[in-house]
Amino acid sequence: MSIIKTLAFVLPIVAMSVPYAQLVASEKETVLDAGFIVQRDCLSLGLYHEARSESDLGQRAVGFVMMNRMKSSRYPKSVCGVVKQGKKTANGNMIKNKCQFSFYCDGASDKPKNRKEWLKAQAMAYDIMTTYGIVEDPTGGAVMYHADYVSPYWKHAYTRTSRIDSHIFYKEK
Repeated sequence: MSIIKTLAFVLPIVAMSVPYAQLVASEKETVLDAGFIVQRDCLSLGLYHEARSESDLGQRAVGFVMMNRMKSSRYPKSVCGVVKQGKKTANGNMIKNKCQFSFYCDGASDKPKNRKEWLKAQAMAYDIMTTYGIVEDPTGGAVMYHADYVSPYWKHAYTRTSRIDSHIFYKEK
């Protein structure tokens, strides 16, 4: 296992949000920047809670939606900002069940309970972040998705791009 993947598994979750950072290369090894780790862990949380029961392709697709949102003026410019986006009260507290990703403000703990699935989510998040913009986007540029068993009010305001596992994906018109 490479030093990058080893570090990706061992480093703890950091609960703050900083701008997305790139890998820093040295002559002998690649070192993960602390900002990258924070953003990777936010993406990992999103993958863990939104797509851990999906196939690798399904998880990658959900991760790409989170990454794609950063390119849109409608969303925050960091992975953590995207994953944690939601409506807040006047004093800055999150309003229950008013987040872009339901797990983040549903009132339940966001702490991963299944270590194996958490490590898989971290590895997938690392892979997505280091190949985004290089490999083909499985969602065709989607910024929205929903489970196939719901019919959200907003779906007609977007263009459907694909269905992967139990999610249907949409891009901006």
